[in-house]
Amino acid sequence: MRARVICGFLLLGLFACGDEKPNTVIARDATVQDVGVDTLMEPDFGMVDVGDDASPDASDMPDLEENQDIDFDGILDDDDNCPDIPNPSQQDDDDDGTGDACDSDEDGDGLATEQDNCRYVFNPNQADQDGDGFGDACDLDLDGDGVSNPVDNCPAVANSAQDNQDQDTFGDVCDDDVDGDNVLDTADNCEFISNPNQSDIDADGLGDLCDDDLDGDGIDNAADNCGLISNSNQADQDLDGVGDACDDDADGDGIPDLSDKCPFAKDPMQLDSDGDGVGDVCDNCVTVENSTQLDSDGDLRGDACDNCPGKLNFNQLNFDSDTRGDACDNCPIFASEDYSDGDMDGIGDVCDSDRDGDGVADIDDNCIGVTNGSQIDSDGDGVGNSCDNCPTVFNPSQADTDGDGVGNACQN
Repeated sequence: MRARVICGFLLLGLFACGDEKPNTVIARDATVQDVGVDTLMEPDFGMVDVGDDASPDASDMPDLEENQDIDFDGILDDDDNCPDIPNPSQQDDDDDGTGDACDSDEDGDGLATEQDNCRYVFNPNQADQDGDGFGDACDLDLDGDGVSNPVDNCPAVANSAQDNQDQDTFGDVCDDDVDGDNVLDTADNCEFISNPNQSDIDADGLGDLCDDDLDGDGIDNAADNCGLISNSNQADQDLDGVGDACDDDADGDGIPDLSDKCPFAKDPMQLDSDGDGVGDVCDNCVTVENSTQLDSDGDLRGDACDNCPGKLNFNQLNFDSDTRGDACDNCPIFASEDYSDGDMDGIGDVCDSDRDGDGVADIDDNCIGVTNGSQIDSDGDGVGNSCDNCPTVFNPSQADTDGDGVGNACQN
């Protein structure tokens, strides 16, 4: 009977052959001493037919280089990408021909596996945004906010609250249009309130929808009696809670301001004595037409009827009953339309006892109207030299037939 011999490497690198014995199971780590060469059986061992004498020679031995599997992972060494380390899956993430089980750089990014913050994912820059030791390329929570990337509405910006005002796919902290009004936040005058029209009544850079002082008058909207019209004084003549600036009947007389002859004074009768379009109740010249209501001195009396239009005089006193009131009359006790004042002393010549202001009363002055405090009169004709047309020739009449300024007495 021909015997079949099983040959193979034993542990410790020994090679042995023996008769095949049916139904014999040999442990992988068995030794020759444990089971005997005759009974040794190993699935990876070669089967050798040695004839009846069961004595194989060298020519009958299997090719050991072709058939060995020293890590016993079921992959022959020639095909095994990690021949010394069992890795039946032969996984090789970086496709460099060296299996992951024995590759010192499993992802092939140039960094040793032990130092690589993404050992299975190529990331030579080792970026780690949240500093958690896991590289961004393999970090399931890039921004470290406790929300995993697939469900994080801002995966690269920490936002654990996941606020998303406009309910789009981007969280507020990484949304360039937080309110979803199609106006970028950098240009939006109401970043957190949708206002596509960007209305800004007071042009202060804050859109109306988020401006707490719409009209820019320094009064908050909640307290402003004219929320859309600037009126810092909050005037409300009829005390109806609506400021005059935005009240269509500011005086509350039942007549709309547009047709009211006195929009800021109650005037239900609308009387207008001078027909100038301004009601008597508010006309500063009731009997004199003055539609412009000009009042230069601010004394509530229009220039058209003010007896001193350039001088404040509320009482309009006029003692001498001329055309000028006492406040601007340089001779208030003498009625006169001559308001000349030769010496410009504020006293009109009509009532000035020293019209030339030389300190000599007119009654004694030998040159009334000409300043001559010395009163010199060389020719003794009663006319002072300052006004004498012949100062050296006696000529009290001061006759000057040809009107040349030289008296006749000096021309003969």
